[in-house]
Amino acid sequence: MANAGKTVIVAALDGTFQRKAFGAILNLVPLAESVVKLTAVCMECFREAAYTKRLGMEKEVEVIGGADKYHAVCRLCYFHKASGQPARPDSREDKENWPAPGKPGEAKLGEAAGARKPLAAHRILQYSPPK
Repeated sequence: MANAGKTVIVAALDGTFQRKAFGAILNLVPLAESVVKLTAVCMECFREAAYTKRLGMEKEVEVIGGADKYHAVCRLCYFHKASGQPARPDSREDKENWPAPGKPGEAKLGEAAGARKPLAAHRILQYSPPK
């Protein structure tokens, strides 16, 4: 379709709740002229969220559901044990998974970074043929 002069836009999740490639969506990346990765708002601490955390105990990769089954989460909250509280850097043993403190554009704990980008975590792949 792109070679026929059509603009093709794909919006999809790029990873599973286990942070593994989701289906064949990543096979489209080498075919795209541009790739824009959007983030959601962490439903636990309000930072930018690039991951999906499953709330249930199902083992299947694809489980249909919404906010009752999944939460958008940041890296810190993804690795935090389910305690009902947002993750705090001083309570984590696996420090390599923490966001770097003071990174430009990154919200501090408790700030509503999500106010900037209230979007679902997915990739947008676009091809526009030359005119």
